[in-house]
Amino acid sequence: MRAADGSIGARARTATLELYALESELARARAAVDELSARRTAVAEERALAQRQRAIARDAMRVSEQQLAALVRALYEDPHGSDPLALVLAAESLDEAIAGLDGLSRAADESRRIVTQARASRDRLEALDRKLAARDAELAELAAAARARTADLARRTDARKRFVAGLQAQQRLNAARVATIEAQAHEAGRRTAALGTAPSTPSPAPIVAPEEAAAREPPPAAVPGTLSVHSTGYSIHGRTATGIPTGPGVVAVDPSVIPLGTRMTIPGYGTAVAADTGGAIQGNVIDIWFATPEEALAWGRRVVTITLH
Repeated sequence: MRAADGSIGARARTATLELYALESELARARAAVDELSARRTAVAEERALAQRQRAIARDAMRVSEQQLAALVRALYEDPHGSDPLALVLAAESLDEAIAGLDGLSRAADESRRIVTQARASRDRLEALDRKLAARDAELAELAAAARARTADLARRTDARKRFVAGLQAQQRLNAARVATIEAQAHEAGRRTAALGTAPSTPSPAPIVAPEEAAAREPPPAAVPGTLSVHSTGYSIHGRTATGIPTGPGVVAVDPSVIPLGTRMTIPGYGTAVAADTGGAIQGNVIDIWFATPEEALAWGRRVVTITLH
């Protein structure tokens, strides 16, 4: 039963480490959802501003069209006023003829300007509509994917929590059974002693080498607080020393300094868990997992003050 209890304990520790890694990944996914929500809010504000600008542009187009209509109507009502030859022949002086031609030229230029401005406004507004619609669709797609990933991670995290809770409950049940058996054995021994039966000579304790005894000692418990460490980045995909797969939030540590399973907060990285070891990880040194070698190289080597939980 003790062997079974030890096996359950090992499974519980592994499952707990996996749970920590899932919680770290879930926190990152939720942060991504929040970031996308903020970006969508910014796009919504930009679209609201664009809509106000579109309303102003539509008003300007309407005024331009009214001015153009008024000009066309005036020329229609005075057909001779639009004929350059008629203006020259009807003029009483050269100055009057030149002034009439200038007025006719300005009227034509104004008509072309109004038409050009209306077309430019229309094209700009159509381009703006397409751009904002594309950005909104892209963000909506990214947000949907992020929410789906967050929901999946949440389900996996809840399932892992239930699994860990079940293992812990089984550990408590085994501990209670072991305690009951030991109590019964103690009571039987007491009764045997009371009847005068010589107790059996206990077998001598095995001699254990000091280094083996040290290896059997449980790892030190995590002490909450802060710790300054030299940090590096790595991007190896596989299994950690604790048996869980590498992933976001996994950190390699020296177990004599930071016990395996310790949760921590790393400035510039986030929440992580001590779930791996390494031959070069000795003393106040940690190795932080990144998804790509480029991210690991970008982190480089830096001294950070981590918070142990």
